[in-house]
Parts: sequence; structure tokens; C-alpha cells
Amino acid sequence: MDTNQTLSVEGAKLVSTFYKNYRTYVFNFLRNKLHDHKTAEDITSNVFAKVMEAVLENKYKNQDNPKAWIGVIAHNEMVNHFRYTKKFIRIKSGESVPGIQDKDMSPAEILVNLEFLKNFSLAVDKLPEKQREVLRLRMQKMPFKDMVKTLGVKSSTLRGWHRRAKNNLRNILEEDNRLFDI
Repeated sequence: MDTNQTLSVEGAKLVSTFYKNYRTYVFNFLRNKLHDHKTAEDITSNVFAKVMEAVLENKYKNQDNPKAWIGVIAHNEMVNHFRYTKKFIRIKSGESVPGIQDKDMSPAEILVNLEFLKNFSLAVDKLPEKQREVLRLRMQKMPFKDMVKTLGVKSSTLRGWHRRAKNNLRNILEEDNRLFDI
């Protein structure tokens, strides 16, 4: 958002009305999904900053249902929170993908994990066949020694494929704005 822009009087009134009418709805929605009062407050602030930005940039076009529009913004900000905090799945060399459901996970965290697994799978499908196979075997925790025998290649060749697979996968995820540690 350009900090030199200012809201018109009508825009300021609209944002103020939205805040007064929907702040409790947004906060309760987030608190119930996140189970964290402070984080819900922070994200609620982000939601209304996005609302103000949309009004400022004339992206708000008198929606039929502003509550639903703001609810979508709140949901998207919650998903962004999971993406950019430590609550997303981390996959490092030698680790398998954690289970989708963990008894301590909220429904929102499960949703983010499912989305990640879908995006991760699509990114792996974009890799060359040899790199896909190396990643598949590593995710099954197969030791390099066994992979060399299974694939019938030298250890140095296998390690090169693995390194390129991780680098290519990282690049694909970054291009798709799916920034995860790999």
C-alpha cells in the first residue's frame, strides 16, 4: 500500500463502519480457529488493514455481502499466518512428511497441511523422473546405500540427483510462492 495515498472521507467512513460492525465477528472467527487470543488480535488488525487497502485502491466494489467478503480476507490472513510461522510443515533431507492429522492440530492447521501436501505433490510431479524417484525413496527413509543398489548407480551420481532434486523442488515452491524449508 502506498503510504502517500489517503482515504477519502467516504472511504474512511466505510472502513470505520466495517470495523465497528465486523471486528467482533472476525476476532471470534480467528480465536475459535487459532485457539490463541493474541494471534487472533494480530490477524484481526491485519484483516482490517487489508480492508482499508482494498477501499483505498478502489478494489472494494460495494459487495453484496461485506461480512462474507471480510470473512474471506480473515480466512486468507489466517492461512498466511500458518504459512509464515513455525506452524507449517518443514521437510528437511531425510525426514518424511508428517501425518496430516495430529491430535494437537486445530482444523485450520489441518487445512493448511492438506493444502501444503497438495502443493508439495504437484511440485514433485514437475521434477524429472530420476529426481522424483530419489525423493520418493528418501521420503521412505531408505538409506543412500540401499538406494544405490536399488537404482543401480554410483553413490556420487545418486547424491547429485538428490541435491538437484532438493534445489529444483525449492525453486518450484518459491516460484509458486510456497516458501517452505526443504
